[in-house]
Amino acid sequence: MKLSTYEDIVMAVEYGIPVSMVAAGYFFPTLMDAPPHNESMSFCELGFWLLMVHAISAFYTSLQERIYFQHPELHTQPNASKEKKTADYWENHQGTGNEAMAWHVCHQALTTHILLALSHMGAYYLLPGFFPSATAHTQPLLSVAVAFVLQLYIISFGMYWIHRVMHENEFLWKHVHSFHHVWTTPISRITYLDHPVEAWLLSQTGPAYLVAQLLVPLPQPAFYLLTLFRILESLEKHSGHTSWMNVAYSFQVWLPCASQPHHHDYHHEFIRDNSKVKGCNYTFTAAGGLW
Repeated sequence: MKLSTYEDIVMAVEYGIPVSMVAAGYFFPTLMDAPPHNESMSFCELGFWLLMVHAISAFYTSLQERIYFQHPELHTQPNASKEKKTADYWENHQGTGNEAMAWHVCHQALTTHILLALSHMGAYYLLPGFFPSATAHTQPLLSVAVAFVLQLYIISFGMYWIHRVMHENEFLWKHVHSFHHVWTTPISRITYLDHPVEAWLLSQTGPAYLVAQLLVPLPQPAFYLLTLFRILESLEKHSGHTSWMNVAYSFQVWLPCASQPHHHDYHHEFIRDNSKVKGCNYTFTAAGGLW
């Protein structure tokens, strides 16, 4: 099989799974919708939401990369490394001279898409209200705003410690997280190039999100907005530039202990083979935190 054919299969699976969920939920709502129906969105809505997540991620990845290449003055790494960073991009991300890595990336992506689809469906059926319906968790606007900020910090706390453990535990570093650190000069498209287990741990159905939504549940509009923020934030964190064009980070810059994309950029720049480099930061989200 040609690499290009495999890449087409990966993309077909990425978009085919949510499209199939939309169709199944639309034609067989009685069979697919999770009870109680007043708490959870319909299965069709869940599929449509996942489809939108993929589409938004693809669009915003392209936008952030366009900004990166058109505005070298915004690059987060020192000027001396900018040309090297661009060269590394073409070498590592386009697969030129490294076809084995490209095959590996495709295999990991295919596994991840399937795993995340299964984890979303598992959370949908096992945790009623986790994916809220339009009428679930209704509360005053001020309460929603407070819950929104609380979720940002709960997720930040969880992501930080998951990330840190993946660095400090030798097994997790060697077999899971080190793959993501192959890229020492990150750019948006490498955001989700990681081990399937890591992809789940840091996903919307991973431990941090599960705890946040169960402790301080958000109504559907705020739930959508927070997930959108986290998608933009993840892509901006690996964008290679810091500016007002990092929308999610700019919005959260006023929060106590907030971080910026260059913090995570430096994290990639200085950590590759050694997971315990002195002076490392494990900051993972824009909200930051005292931890």
